Amino acid sequence: GNGGGGGVKNPAPCLVSGCKAGHLAVWDLKKRQLVTVIEDAHDGPVTSVVFVPSEPLLITSGQDNAIKVWIFDKGGGDDSSGNASSPGIPRLLKSRAGHSLPPSRVRFYAADTTS
Repeated sequence: GNGGGGGVKNPAPCLVSGCKAGHLAVWDLKKRQLVTVIEDAHDGPVTSVVFVPSEPLLITSGQDNAIKVWIFDKGGGDDSSGNASSPGIPRLLKSRAGHSLPPSRVRFYAADTTS
């Protein structure tokens, strides 16, 4: 479906998995096939993979104590109804590293929160 900030469409239904080698695999659930593998997304095992609700964003963390934000804003294409026809390939949007221990909690705050 559509949504997300800045007019960026959400990817088509997909699954993203991480592995001990630090790679991410993006799977197209409609076509039931592998779209891409992002090698060395983390330096070591991927420990968490989470989509941000209603946004084309994916957040990953790993034993390298890094948190990375990926955006699905390239590739994919649209079908005749304007929906994404495939998930596309995520690109790295932001990265934070240097924690002394693995991050244990991440909180999201809406842009309109005033507290």
